[in-house]
Amino acid sequence: MNIMRNSEESRQGLINLVNFIGKEGLTMLEIGSYLGESTAIFLKTGSFVKIHCLDFWSGGYDPKDYASSHMSGVESKFDYFAKNHPEKINKIKANSLEIPNLFDDDYFDFIYIDGDHSYEAVKRDIANCLPKLKKNGYIAGHDYGYSLFNVKQAVDETVGIPDGVFCDNSWVKKIL
Repeated sequence: MNIMRNSEESRQGLINLVNFIGKEGLTMLEIGSYLGESTAIFLKTGSFVKIHCLDFWSGGYDPKDYASSHMSGVESKFDYFAKNHPEKINKIKANSLEIPNLFDDDYFDFIYIDGDHSYEAVKRDIANCLPKLKKNGYIAGHDYGYSLFNVKQAVDETVGIPDGVFCDNSWVKKIL
């Protein structure tokens, strides 16, 4: 769940991440779309033909995460933004536990994880997403360096040290 702590830094970090990948015509999965702020940034890069936004827009899953306890009105704000981009945005109201059954293997070029930030959830989300990535696809996420969460440890243990970490604490790893 992306809460833009510094909107310019967050915007630039996501743009730098997409530039790092350096491809266009991508199909993306975003886990944790919250208000759609990061979705809008990804969309504006022009690199994505389709962004599948998976979130269950329900709080209470992580007491350390501000977004988890501030969900009132969030989904309607996402819907307001998404309705203007029906050809590019596919809203999926589901828990990330459902990923193995929602998508075919080798479907996505890029997956961005910004849902439940707990150590166990990040490891689980990465494990569930890896089969869904195409060969030479990219897996990424948010809050790699944010000390409140154990994202860094979960990422390092699951896919290794990222290929890039950006000013908004997003990380990315190419999966061969």
